[in-house]
Amino acid sequence: MSSSKTTTKTACFYFGLGFWMRTTVQSARNFDTQSKVPQNKTFRYVVQGEFEGLNVEYWADYRFIETGENNVLSYPYGLMFYNTTPDAHVLGIGANLPNDQSETFWIWGANNNNPVRENSTLTFGTDGNLVLADVDGRIVWQTKTANKGVTGMSMQRNGNFVLHDKKGRFIWQSFQHPTNTIVRGQSLNLMGGKKLVSRTSDKNSRDGSFSAVIDKNGFILYQNSQKRGGWEATGLLNVTFDSMHEQPQTTTYLLTLGLANPKGVQPKPAGTNSRKVTLTKINYRYEHSFLRLESDGDLAGYTFYEMDSYALWAKDYAYFEKVHNGGSPPYTPPTYTGPSGYNPPPYEEPSGYTPPPPSRF
Repeated sequence: MSSSKTTTKTACFYFGLGFWMRTTVQSARNFDTQSKVPQNKTFRYVVQGEFEGLNVEYWADYRFIETGENNVLSYPYGLMFYNTTPDAHVLGIGANLPNDQSETFWIWGANNNNPVRENSTLTFGTDGNLVLADVDGRIVWQTKTANKGVTGMSMQRNGNFVLHDKKGRFIWQSFQHPTNTIVRGQSLNLMGGKKLVSRTSDKNSRDGSFSAVIDKNGFILYQNSQKRGGWEATGLLNVTFDSMHEQPQTTTYLLTLGLANPKGVQPKPAGTNSRKVTLTKINYRYEHSFLRLESDGDLAGYTFYEMDSYALWAKDYAYFEKVHNGGSPPYTPPTYTGPSGYNPPPYEEPSGYTPPPPSRF
């Protein structure tokens, strides 16, 4: 009898605790949803006006966005509209700001598959939803953050564009919605934001035929549904692009593999351990870099070099050059990107060429 009473009391305690926790969480949510975006941070931007920049990737034109008192610029990253063909604008993040001599690169796009026309609008209202509408009023893209406690937006120092609440917590972030690029410190995750998709071409931002996908078997490069390379790792949960400063002027590009059972993973390729893949080493200590799936299907790493009088983005890594170990890769990229207008040849695998199998762990 005593045991039965104890069990009943215990059950009541946990039921009460669960009810209290649910009520508390719900109350907190209700409290958060009462927060609104201050009027001085709301805006309605119309895609029109003068273009900026001369040295821009894809020969694009771009415009900075007037966003009230929101800070959407954090050197070298900024939120902008750009277009590679007339009257087809993409809301994107540019890597490099005006007055620098180096080329501006595009590391993220909100509406790559659905560019908008001149006089389209980007609106950030008191409800906290960021909405891109075409000139006819059709909603092309949105953050879906209405009434979720958003009070402002900002560009983080690492290139992550975020909508945040009054405590600075991220309600929405571009890092969780990658396109063809991840920057230093950004991850791809099995449960969401799990792949990179190439552009169709320099002039066409729509999804191309190449992808880099994280699944339970690894981080794999595809052309349509055909495997072309990558890294096999059973139980993979996430992949992070990062770097490590080993010496004062030496930096290593890394892919960090987040595994469900890292102890069961045996390191096989040279330069790896159970969780890290060394991509390349460069003789420069830098802060900003990104890894991109190019329109020709190569996976390339770029570094932001800051000199005394100028800065530039340079390509320091290319998967298909590295994986052939000094052989004749199907495509050899330049070590320096050069000015806008450089057009790499279309990717063509030579006669008899067989794509390398993914590295195994």
